[in-house]
Amino acid sequence: MLGHRELCVPVTDWADFLRPALPTGGVEVPENGHAFLVAWLLGPKRVHASASGAVRRFVEVTTSDGERWAEPRTPYDQAVIDDSINGYLAEAGIPPRPKRLAWAFTFSVDVETEMWERVNSVLKTANDVMADTHLRLLDLSRDQWEPRP
Repeated sequence: MLGHRELCVPVTDWADFLRPALPTGGVEVPENGHAFLVAWLLGPKRVHASASGAVRRFVEVTTSDGERWAEPRTPYDQAVIDDSINGYLAEAGIPPRPKRLAWAFTFSVDVETEMWERVNSVLKTANDVMADTHLRLLDLSRDQWEPRP
């Protein structure tokens, strides 16, 4: 297990995450600020980004009478999501992530579930202050979640 001092060597650029393709069997990074904060802290060994894996996203529409359907996200929808994620990252002192890329953890869904359980247990003990949350997440061992071969 790595100590806190070793984990504080930060990633400095999202370009470090870019790959020609996403990992086979990897798990998509959820599109929210919290998930991309964790992705940044896990680093490019455990999170990859690729333009070739980008997929068309859909939103679910529900009317007041309960009718539901899916329709493609508009550029405006995606801009709102991107701005929200990048605003969250900015609060943590992390640069904005590149747009129009697909993002995936390099590990399987079983390991992803364990990772989120650990992250959520850390967050339960952190204050609502972003800096405190960031430092507590740094204490998670990055070596715990090895990339898939």
